[in-house]
Amino acid sequence: NTTLVGTFNNVTISGGLAASNVYFFDIQLDDITFNGTVAVNVSNGLTGVPITSFVRADPHITTWDGVVHTVFTEGDFILMHSAMTGMAVHGRFCKNARGHWASWTCAVAVRCDSTSEPTEVSALGWTAELPEPHSLVSTLASDVIQVTCPSGLSLLLKRQRFHRHFHIDARITLPFIAPGDVAGLLGTPNGDRSDDLQGRHGANLAVASPTEHFVGHASEILDAIHASWTVPSSEQLFKSEFVPTGGLQAHSRHNLRWASSLTQAAESKCRAAGLVSPTDVAICVHDMLAVNHDAAPESIAAFVKLVAENPVVSRPLEFVQ
Repeated sequence: NTTLVGTFNNVTISGGLAASNVYFFDIQLDDITFNGTVAVNVSNGLTGVPITSFVRADPHITTWDGVVHTVFTEGDFILMHSAMTGMAVHGRFCKNARGHWASWTCAVAVRCDSTSEPTEVSALGWTAELPEPHSLVSTLASDVIQVTCPSGLSLLLKRQRFHRHFHIDARITLPFIAPGDVAGLLGTPNGDRSDDLQGRHGANLAVASPTEHFVGHASEILDAIHASWTVPSSEQLFKSEFVPTGGLQAHSRHNLRWASSLTQAAESKCRAAGLVSPTDVAICVHDMLAVNHDAAPESIAAFVKLVAENPVVSRPLEFVQ
């Protein structure tokens, strides 16, 4: 436990801050720098800049610390959970009923805390109701839903289309100081990229390059890590049982490579749609070439624009024991 009492000016916190029990009493804060960035600048109280992760398309996951990996397997998966707080987000990855080998996020289930009931948002039905006072659901547009929990967990969800079926793109946000036991396919929010691709039971895939894009079924270790985060029946948040679509297996998609001319043409289309981030461009190129998603540039650009128009907001931090 850490207790701070008194007045502090220009406090610098170096290294990671993954505390499970932190209490602040009578604090006057000017600036707190977290990993070189001013995260707090207030005269009274304590606020923080939240941390984010993403699940997009088929589905490409960007962890809290920025590692990108892709899951091609069907099923219900733990995106994140915290036993200490009861917060949890599950993703349901479904393959197209037409038999396409890639899976997509067809539903998301969320539990705000240990006292709230879970609910799910389906790309097919596209409705969400969470019981008050544990959550707040807002419809920002016909294809955009935002879920905000008092615990600081929030989801920005956009319904997207791939040929004849719908899927969900999601931004998941946690408070500035996250519970120390957060884990799942979204990684561990501790500022350390090297442990983001970690299985529930210990398997770990080291992250060497900050821009490396780990594609599902590219290695047996990564496949095992993904499989380890399959939701056990005792932890299920979805009300309905998962039913496999019988899509094609993706094991033949190991080590995907394309001619440089195809890659360059896809990159040009992705950048022409307004994509700038190397991660966004890489995902766009993958979707165009690997899953024949011709509308990938526009689809990804629409989600990037939505995220930019709905920035995460600094909020008072709440610490739970």
